[in-house]
Amino acid sequence: MPSVTLTADNLAGATYNWSTGSTSATATVTAIGTYTVTVTSARGCTKTATATVTTVGINDVEQTVQTIRLNPNPNNGLTVLEVSASSSSEVAIRVVDVTGRELVMMNKELITGVNQIGINTSDFANGLYFVSVNNKVVRMVVNK
Repeated sequence: MPSVTLTADNLAGATYNWSTGSTSATATVTAIGTYTVTVTSARGCTKTATATVTTVGINDVEQTVQTIRLNPNPNNGLTVLEVSASSSSEVAIRVVDVTGRELVMMNKELITGVNQIGINTSDFANGLYFVSVNNKVVRMVVNK
């Protein structure tokens, strides 16, 4: 598993005690599990928080999203992104123009089966765009 950095609020004068043994505002972990941090403020107040780290192998993520398509495409201000998923998963959806400029970025929780997500393109200029869901990409044409 690649490493994950857990970060607590960085408070002036605070001390940190992570379940990993780290004593800074961050802790880097490489294993699945639940981690805790106790933050003690300069005034002696304490708060404990937990974070659960789970992992999905890159091949599993790629296989979660089976197909994507847009309807209608071309569109004149609104299109529906249909994402077929083999299991529940959170995905990153991005819309970029032909120069690579990111116009939309959203995270969505998918359910198993077909998911429909509306994309408002009313503020987009006419042209070609690319919609990506994790590693799958589809072309989108806006023609008002």
